[in-house]
Amino acid sequence: MKRRRKRRRFGGSGEGLSRFDAPALEPVRDGSSVLGARVPQKRERQQPDGPPDAFSLFCSYHLGVTPEDGYQKPSLNETARRFGLAPEEVKQLLTQYGLDPESLARSKFDLEGARLDIRVAPEGISRLEIARDHFAEYQECVRQS
Repeated sequence: MKRRRKRRRFGGSGEGLSRFDAPALEPVRDGSSVLGARVPQKRERQQPDGPPDAFSLFCSYHLGVTPEDGYQKPSLNETARRFGLAPEEVKQLLTQYGLDPESLARSKFDLEGARLDIRVAPEGISRLEIARDHFAEYQECVRQS
């Protein structure tokens, strides 16, 4: 026994314009319309002044601190995009600053605890200030090893 497929109708009795025949409307961009406010705005990207310093790389690559002092899962590609570098250049800088994964493992620094502190920081507490404390702790761990 065959089942009949239901046909979907897009409103009305089928007479007049279909949804494909309707004229396309241009969005109002002057802000006078409710929908005019929803037109995406282009944000200008700021060009970095130069290669990032060790603290900026530590915050972005290891802790996931965003430029707006938020949290985002740490990623090599996102860090490279943020500083306008290729991922290979970011890896070179990490090695140069002693922030590569091997150096962190040798230092006995609690990276997971630091990430957790950044991720669960309450609103109103600066993640950058928390990251400064963790960076100082990391540097102390490197000196001791």
